[in-house]
Amino acid sequence: MHGSLFVLCLEVGLAALEASLLLGLVLLLRPFLTSRPQVRSALWLVLVLRLGLAWVPWPGIGVPVKVPPVQDIRLQEVVPVTADAAPVANGTGSPSRPQRPSLPWRDVVAVGWLLGVLAFGMRLAWANLRLWWAVRQGRVLTRQPILDLLERCKADLGIRTPLVIILTDRVPGPALFGLLRPRLLLSPAVLDTLSEEGLRHVLLHELAHLQRLDLLWAWLAAALQVIHWFNPLLWWAFRQMRADREVACDALALRVLPPSEVAAYGRTLLGLQETLRPSAPLPSLAGIGEDATHFSRRILMISRFKPGPRWGAASLALVGLTAALFGVHLVAQEVMPKRLAQPIRDNVRVPFQTDPEVLGGWRAVDFVKRVEDFVPGKPRVKASELYLKTMFFRPDGTTNWAFTWTKGLVLHDGDETASRYLIRQADGRTLLFMEWKSGDYTLYGMTPQWYVLEKDPTLADVRSRRTDNIDVPFADDPALVGTWTWADLVEKEEDFKPGQKAFQGRFMLPNLVVLPGGKTQGPWSWTRGLLIHPGDRTAAAYRIREMEGRTYLMWEFKNGDYIFRGAKPHWIVMTR
Repeated sequence: MHGSLFVLCLEVGLAALEASLLLGLVLLLRPFLTSRPQVRSALWLVLVLRLGLAWVPWPGIGVPVKVPPVQDIRLQEVVPVTADAAPVANGTGSPSRPQRPSLPWRDVVAVGWLLGVLAFGMRLAWANLRLWWAVRQGRVLTRQPILDLLERCKADLGIRTPLVIILTDRVPGPALFGLLRPRLLLSPAVLDTLSEEGLRHVLLHELAHLQRLDLLWAWLAAALQVIHWFNPLLWWAFRQMRADREVACDALALRVLPPSEVAAYGRTLLGLQETLRPSAPLPSLAGIGEDATHFSRRILMISRFKPGPRWGAASLALVGLTAALFGVHLVAQEVMPKRLAQPIRDNVRVPFQTDPEVLGGWRAVDFVKRVEDFVPGKPRVKASELYLKTMFFRPDGTTNWAFTWTKGLVLHDGDETASRYLIRQADGRTLLFMEWKSGDYTLYGMTPQWYVLEKDPTLADVRSRRTDNIDVPFADDPALVGTWTWADLVEKEEDFKPGQKAFQGRFMLPNLVVLPGGKTQGPWSWTRGLLIHPGDRTAAAYRIREMEGRTYLMWEFKNGDYIFRGAKPHWIVMTR
């Protein structure tokens, strides 16, 4: 499995942990807002927003994935490669049974999370599809007195959204349905038993759901609940959110009723609660019923209801405190150096020791997850799709790439990686297995995969590689200093369009932290107009541009295609 799924799973888990801490803050504030149901309900929106913003590609908003740096690397024994599926001698002279490689725990976790998302997502989609089909079978109410009452209730709450009433017995109680085309669902039995006064109470409550955009928030909460299906705290939190939503709608309906009608509103709810079961907790449905656990609190609020200021100074202060705490988190993510990808750095200060076996040319033949995954004659990756084509190891410890080497290790000074290599015999061929420590390793801490190369005596030492002049004096550029977050990768500068993605994959560099004085948190140094990679000896030009109210950093992507193949560099686009 590609490691990006595990990274996504890890980010979800860390987001759930942070949301759980925010949930604790909400629970601390709720008891102080018993008499302010609108504010109490609004507190849950902070939690929903926090979880939702984790999925928006805005700078500074997201969950940091912290990876501890690695200071040293040691050679480890790896299972030898055989030419076929025959057993391998175990040292006692008897053949040993080939062991089936175990499934990495990260893949198990990632697959389990993804399967849970798919299962809960399909369950949610199926339940709402059934409800939508049931609503389609209903008929539109055309009784003019009821439609006139609906228009008066809409006027009381200042609502202008068109709304039709659908008669259906597929829904247990009165409910608002539909996000884009809202409809009010009523069963004929409820309509026949309610008085005009009771029907007015029902209409006001359901219209309160419409005015508060409760269905929009319910859909967002449902999507987040699917993603965080493994977190029982969030399931409980969203249940409390729905309960507070009903109390807030009651309070909003009571505000437009005369004080003499408050008790009658409570009796209407009691009558519906006794005869109807509560509606299913679906995001496309906002009903008036509630389970007995929370219904008593609604009746208590109605009995104590006093029409005062809708929010109140104390309530606004508490909400302001919550928003401030939420905002501090976002500002901290934006201003402080972000460590979404704390680079892993190996010990590359290793003395040179020769290895006659590795000298000469090697041609890449495969790319595998583990050494034991390689099967001679059955490559998993086509040679034309391999990024690394050849390697030539020279006696002085250099190669035809930006790597150096010593016995057992291939070193990259710029990225500070030390990759193991192993030489094995298989099917009459000499094979070199070399760890490939890309951004998945240095930025995300994933286990490196392996390049498989075959000894090729006919391969010439290609000494030509492009280098730039990196001996450039430092010149300050305050506009460059700060944290830049990945936005896109384009072929030419003019190809970048804000809001549009030219590169659909996951780039290995999610952010760039530029420090004062010509340094960065990565392998680059900088001077005005240039980002310098000392290991690759490249100097990439950069531009800072303002586009549609945002600041963008565009800089040349001088990778191996530029260094070894002479290709024109693409452009990395980042934003603050």
